Amino acid sequence: MRAMCERTCKGCGRTFTVREAEVKRGNGRFCSKRCRLTGEGNPSWKGGVSHSSDGYVSIRTEPGRHVREHVVVAERALGHRLPLGAEVHHFNENRSDNRNRNLVICQDVAYHRLLHMLRRRQLAGKPIFQETSC
Repeated sequence: MRAMCERTCKGCGRTFTVREAEVKRGNGRFCSKRCRLTGEGNPSWKGGVSHSSDGYVSIRTEPGRHVREHVVVAERALGHRLPLGAEVHHFNENRSDNRNRNLVICQDVAYHRLLHMLRRRQLAGKPIFQETSC
């Protein structure tokens, strides 16, 4: 009988069995060809970072799960998960600029829209707040 050992797949995290001889050869890191060709096993692997067509950066947090980077940065700054309904606003409106100083955590979508409206007024050269005479 061939000597078998249990391994954890580097791609998906599942446990699988492989022959000891394969492990000694340096193989046996992935449970299937599909897992070997995705993630770290793929020659095109870019460290789990991807850029979407709408300009956001996503990062791989665990096998098979991608999260928008600005959400991860905001949650690290808070020290916990974002509250339900909260949104993250990019101050300079560059969706790939995920520095702490460029992110504003908004309590809801209404506040997020207000920030965009104020920015449009500012760029149009209009005063953000108008003085009223009483």
